[in-house]
This record gives sequence, C-alpha cells and structure tokens, in this order.
Amino acid sequence: MMHNEHNKKPLTEKEINELRNQKIERTDIDFGALWKSIAWFMVFTISGIGVVGLMYKYWKPEDSTSSLPVSQKRIPKELTLQTNVTVITDINELREKENRLLNSYGWADKKKGIVRIPIQQAKDKFLDLNHTKKDYKSGANH
Repeated sequence: MMHNEHNKKPLTEKEINELRNQKIERTDIDFGALWKSIAWFMVFTISGIGVVGLMYKYWKPEDSTSSLPVSQKRIPKELTLQTNVTVITDINELREKENRLLNSYGWADKKKGIVRIPIQQAKDKFLDLNHTKKDYKSGANH
C-alpha cells in the first residue's frame, strides 16, 4: 500500500487509481533496464579488449631481439644521439649548404625548365618589376 508523503497516512484505492491515471512515476529509475545496460556495456567492453588483444598477438612483429634486455640490443647508427659537437657541425653544414643554394645558379625543376638564381638577384628583379630601388629603400609607398 502506498503512503502519502505529507501526512504519512496510507493512500486510498481512489488516490492510487488517480495517480495511475495521471501516469505519475512511482519509482525514480527502472533498475532492470539499468542492470541490463551495465551488463551489455561490460560484454562489449570485455569483447573489445579481447579482440584488440587477439589483434595485437596476431600482428605483433617477430623480433629476434625482443627477448633481450635493452642494454644488449643493437641500436642502429641512425638512431644514436648527437653530441653537442656533432649538432654544431651538422647545423653549420646545413647552413653552408643552404647558403650555397641561395647564392648560386641551378635547376629548381629541370623537367619544367625552372631555374634558381641567387637570392639577392631575385630580390633586385622583384623590386625592379614592382618598385624602383630608390622608392623601396626610401620607404615611399605607391
């Protein structure tokens, strides 16, 4: 039997029928549906973990050194760390190569017939086409 919340007396049959006709909920949550949702969630989660585990096992690369400790594995030369001396040397070599490219003639794309000219000459040609050098150096706007 249901109780009235305000004065804690049992509801009459007439009051219960009125509540049913008004379609007022008597509980906050459907626990059956909640438990089914939780169960399905767990089934899909565990299944997903199982599938990923099988995929990992199936596609795992076979490496002959995988059972060796890290200290005994051979590290490829291209993966070794640089010292400060080699970093500076590499940067200097890169800058020299870039400067040679920026300050020399050559093919940018030989198939398309595109050539590379020294950067200062390219700047001068750009200024000649768009502004006079005098206007550019003096800051005059056109």
